[in-house]
Amino acid sequence: MCKVAKVNKASYYHWIKAGCVIKKTDEKVNELIEVIFIQGRLNYGTRWIQDKLLELYGLIISRK
Repeated sequence: MCKVAKVNKASYYHWIKAGCVIKKTDEKVNELIEVIFIQGRLNYGTRWIQDKLLELYGLIISRK
């Protein structure tokens, strides 16, 4: 795989060990969604959570 991507092995394994940025971002967004959902007494839907993410954190994300 490293030959195809033209990346040395050390860089590849460092990237795997450190974790990909997208995964870390997704985890943080999931935490924010959970906080908003709990604050809404477990009653907020996807549109409401999406609006709150934009209002409170300036995040624009899809409902999916």
